[in-house]
Amino acid sequence: MPLRVLHLAGSAVSDFHADLSLTYARGCLAATADPARYDPVPAYVSPDGRWRFPASLDADAIAGATPLAPADALAHLGRLGLDVVLPQMFCLPGMTSYRTMFDVLGIPVVGNTGEVMAVGARKAVAKAMVAAAGV
Repeated sequence: MPLRVLHLAGSAVSDFHADLSLTYARGCLAATADPARYDPVPAYVSPDGRWRFPASLDADAIAGATPLAPADALAHLGRLGLDVVLPQMFCLPGMTSYRTMFDVLGIPVVGNTGEVMAVGARKAVAKAMVAAAGV
């Protein structure tokens, strides 16, 4: 049975980060196109914070998908039967809060946890932790 993978793209804070995210997510979808192994589920968060679940991550599909408020998106996520989330959001909330949200939902996330990403995103905190460890 193929692994059901949510490909999370977009940005709740800026068009720049949303576009950057789409570039990476589209490349990932193309590189992992193997229906025997993966069942991709695209998701897009727009700078206004609304979610869309388009059939693909091309511009027309995203524009045509119904925008959902975050609470409605959470309910939808619960019905998807996801095995794992591949977050490709490069804004601070995408690297931290969204990853942590999936941890709370009990859906595994590919990559670092939101907590680890939060430390890495705050250079002074990361330097202080490394120094405290004697490095």
